[in-house]
Amino acid sequence: MPLILHPSSPPTPLTAQQEQGRTIRGYILFAFAMVVLLALLWKLRNVLEIVYVSALFAVVLSPIVQQVMKVPIFGRQMSRTVAVLGLVIFVALLFTLFFIFAFPPVIHDVEHFGADLPARLPVMAARVRHLPLANRFGFDQIEAKAQHIAATAASYVVASAPKWIGRVLDVLTAGVLCIYFML
Repeated sequence: MPLILHPSSPPTPLTAQQEQGRTIRGYILFAFAMVVLLALLWKLRNVLEIVYVSALFAVVLSPIVQQVMKVPIFGRQMSRTVAVLGLVIFVALLFTLFFIFAFPPVIHDVEHFGADLPARLPVMAARVRHLPLANRFGFDQIEAKAQHIAATAASYVVASAPKWIGRVLDVLTAGVLCIYFML
């Protein structure tokens, strides 16, 4: 049986008041959608930040990858994958050298400072007591204050460890995304 289409009646024109109501409803719906979108973006801000930084580093490092690809090795040019892998290995080597040569002296100095601090505090307190108006600042309790500060700092380090681990994982995620974007 053939399908027969009957012409429908033309739509009735809207009055000015109906048109204005439709426009206002459209604005309200748009504003509500924008609020929902902004709330969603606010919830996802950490993820969006990681993606943005990764894309930014990928764009910045792409010219380096292009130049590395132009360097002939054994008469052949490298593929993009090999050039990115070479860049990753080079950066990992730089970080490894930094942590091997620059980080241990800093750790040693901090340990040495922490070991010497309890012995030097009474000497510094005695020097401060000889200053004019020193008794008004409460330097007599300096050792107790120093111990309180050390305990507070240690508890802060322990309490903030999960946040630091999360940040390290964010950096690793950004690195993986940057490599992905460059490839």
